[in-house]
Amino acid sequence: MYKNYFYFFNLIFSCILFCYGSNNENKKKCTMGYEPLRDDDKKDFDKCININYSFTSTWVSSFLVCSSTGGKIITFENKEDFLLVNKIIKKNNKFNIQPSTFYDNISKLGIWYGAGQTCPGMYNNETPILRYINGSYLYYKDMEKSLIDMNIYKDLQDNSIKNKDNVCLVLYLSGTGPKSELNKPYFVLERCTKEKITICIKDADDFNKLNEETPLYSSKNDNYNSDYNEIFTMSKKYPCGLNIFWCPIKIKDQGTKCYGVVRQPTDWDHSRDICSTYLNGDLASFHSNLEENHVQEIIKEAEQVYNFMTTGFWIGLNRKNSEKSLEWSDDSPLNYLGRFASFNTIKEENEHSDGNCFVIKKIFNSTKYGWHRMRCDSQNSFICEKPGYGFNTSIYQINSKKFEHSFDNKGCNNGEKYYNGMCYTLLGTDSRDKKNFYEADEDCKSRDMTLVSIIDEYEQNMILSMLHSFQEDVWIGMSVTKGTLRWIDQESVKYTKFSPINRIYRSSGGSFYFTNENSFGFHDNGCVSLDGSNHEGFWNVIPLKHLNISFLSKLNKNIEIKTRKDCSNTKLGYICERYATKDYDSKTENENAEQPLCHTMKDEDISFCYLKNNKKLKTKIQFKEANYLCNEMLDLETYQKLNNDGKKIGYLPVPENSFEWAYLTIHSDMNNYESFWIGIQYSYEKGFIRSDGGRIKMGIWGPDEPNLHKGSCVIVKLENEGPRWYMTSCYEEHETICKIGYKKKKHQEIKVKCPVGKENWILGKTKCYYIEEDSYKRFSSTDNNHKCYLHYNATLASFPTKEDFQIFTEYAHQNKHVSDRLYIGLMRLKYGKFSWIDGSPTNFFNWDKNEPSKPESWKLSHTLDTRCTVLLLSKGYAWASDFCKRDYNYICSVDVVDINEIESIPDDNENDNQSTTSPDKNESSENDKKESIKDEKESKKGNKNDSNYIRSIIISFFILLTLTSIVGGALYFIKIRQDKLKHIQTLQTVNYSILEEES
Repeated sequence: MYKNYFYFFNLIFSCILFCYGSNNENKKKCTMGYEPLRDDDKKDFDKCININYSFTSTWVSSFLVCSSTGGKIITFENKEDFLLVNKIIKKNNKFNIQPSTFYDNISKLGIWYGAGQTCPGMYNNETPILRYINGSYLYYKDMEKSLIDMNIYKDLQDNSIKNKDNVCLVLYLSGTGPKSELNKPYFVLERCTKEKITICIKDADDFNKLNEETPLYSSKNDNYNSDYNEIFTMSKKYPCGLNIFWCPIKIKDQGTKCYGVVRQPTDWDHSRDICSTYLNGDLASFHSNLEENHVQEIIKEAEQVYNFMTTGFWIGLNRKNSEKSLEWSDDSPLNYLGRFASFNTIKEENEHSDGNCFVIKKIFNSTKYGWHRMRCDSQNSFICEKPGYGFNTSIYQINSKKFEHSFDNKGCNNGEKYYNGMCYTLLGTDSRDKKNFYEADEDCKSRDMTLVSIIDEYEQNMILSMLHSFQEDVWIGMSVTKGTLRWIDQESVKYTKFSPINRIYRSSGGSFYFTNENSFGFHDNGCVSLDGSNHEGFWNVIPLKHLNISFLSKLNKNIEIKTRKDCSNTKLGYICERYATKDYDSKTENENAEQPLCHTMKDEDISFCYLKNNKKLKTKIQFKEANYLCNEMLDLETYQKLNNDGKKIGYLPVPENSFEWAYLTIHSDMNNYESFWIGIQYSYEKGFIRSDGGRIKMGIWGPDEPNLHKGSCVIVKLENEGPRWYMTSCYEEHETICKIGYKKKKHQEIKVKCPVGKENWILGKTKCYYIEEDSYKRFSSTDNNHKCYLHYNATLASFPTKEDFQIFTEYAHQNKHVSDRLYIGLMRLKYGKFSWIDGSPTNFFNWDKNEPSKPESWKLSHTLDTRCTVLLLSKGYAWASDFCKRDYNYICSVDVVDINEIESIPDDNENDNQSTTSPDKNESSENDKKESIKDEKESKKGNKNDSNYIRSIIISFFILLTLTSIVGGALYFIKIRQDKLKHIQTLQTVNYSILEEES
């Protein structure tokens, strides 16, 4: 018996040794789906191949399929490898169940080879330039030598091949394809959009090195493969690196810029994360017609090569800042305006009317492309960009000629305002002195000045502070010429603040025009004004010429609309500027030289006292000390003149509006402040509160703010990009500015309610809330916001105040069936800053311990996905950052409305369904009497109508009964007839079951 066991184990050991060999041998293995590249099963092999027998695809699709399995489209390092592939194909064809189908496909269609044109303009004279999949170039004159001395032909049946663009190499076996008379394999240049067979190739895995880390795209032969790290290495020969995704373009005086298309549909924020994390770039920005045309050519090829249609391609243009002004995501200047366009349908236009991001897509009924505004949570493909080799990034950081002059030359004339070596004057404040754009420009020149240019946020605040008493629109010195922005004084355009009220209209002739609330359209040319009345501080674009725009109505009638405003007929005030010099009539408001203790906004009767200039006081102090100093400062003799009537008080400043904020910050800059306290403090019981008891109306937060881990008090830092709010410890020491004004009167609290149709929502202080628990409506967080919009005309929930949050948590606590995790509308934006998705002020937070989790660059998924926020009901409704692709419920919210607001009267049926409606309790007694008399009269009429009503019911019943009897009788007669026919058929048919029983 033991001998039998011995023989059995010996047999198993021999089989293992025979199959796998000894440990000393260099064993190879192919991953799933691949087979060894060899003609004999007993031979060693170094490479594996995968032949896709079932499907054909375009060249790019083949590239993506092979890449997804760790391989690449087949390329040959030597002729022997090709002969092996040829044998394997014929061998598989012999044993295939349907051999003719597969071999016919190869014979007719051919096999994609790993070299092709991936970008527009890849040709030299009349010959195309191809790239291997590792990024190296293959020039036409060197093709035969590089391709193992195999012949190369052009596709003579395709006349468009002469265009030289979008061609790839196709491999045909001997005796197949258009040159079937040849007895050896050959190549043909064909369109990359055709459908061909895909064969993937990759290095075999080594058993001895399975546990070692191996770089991607590594191989023995450096001619066709590159180490993964080299993909991002740029050089003069490879200005965008070796990644064939990028398409380079040379820009005069700047260098090479790289663009590429990503077909993966996603939202705007995620697409930008992908460009940054995976491709070391950003979403595309355009600064010339040359760049935009290059990207359009890439898009055209992508639409053909990928063989897919998309709603558009995301670009970096957006209005996701708190001011809703246009900007590029890569922080480059907005110095070029492309072709803005409207949507094909009114439905699309309405859906994206509040969109803050932009796509480039084909214009309806046109071959041209335009920029379309869309909701940022829409799903689109996108365009990435990055600077290429030797790109001059400093081209966008040109230093302004302003403020270069010595500060000794700081004299201004009477009526002019001084700021950092420049003098400004506001003209046209009287209606008789207002001028159009051209007249204003000429008047400034006659004064040896120019219409003002604005180079940064500080100068913007300077201009806005001059308008606090005027509060009307004024001309500034910007013009738009053929879509390009220019300052009249030739300053470089690196700061813009266009108004969110700009809209786009399309005429019946297919032209597209800018417009705003006050005028209809311009496309290429216009002038710019600064809004001082409605959207304070924002810029409006006004058409250059008076236009008649023709629209086609639903009744096929042409409607002529004349633009109400253009640069010639619009009369506004205007601001001129010049350099401050020593030649002046009388030096006035020279604050930098005089350094007065306080500046007063006379029309507002508010003063800001810059205590740093008072050498008798210590003003760099802690928050509590600064608050006390401001409260007591009017008792000091120096400041008593600001309180002549004895009714004013002093407190730490908090801006009430944009004019006040501009005035405060511009004078703090002129008085050499770097940072100062403002009267806002965070309380875990009440959220953000003001020291003067007012309501917080602004929140100009810096990056990664508000961050409660830093402290609970707020300072303003005057940074290069502009003044920003930052959280800090209340025990740190910062400079002090005090605000002097009258004590605020407590306003009577307005009673509010939820809007019509949302009466059953949770009523908060400023918002109404609804918890969506329908499992069929669970999507990623950005999609949840879109669903809130589609189903309820709402957004993901925000909690602007502590009271809103407390009311909601009380409801959620009472309804214990609510899920433990709920998505809310707090999102991590640029630089780690959190913001409410509906733009509400971020005055309150309730983060859990160690939250929000800080993104780490090496954790890719964390960086991309944990930008969303959830409520943790099991942890006392604490907030936590979480992945956006989780199956959680979510909360929607809308603004509350005044309880006295007049709303549309619902139908009778709606009144029956609304449980929250109730009669008006404030009706007068006289109205009650009139109603009661009216009811008595109606009741008398009702008694007569009741008898008529009963009689009509009885008659209707008898009529219905008669009709039912007639229909029933007819159906019964038909059924009887059918039964007789069936019986006759049964008698004529042999009943086999009966015969079987009898036998």
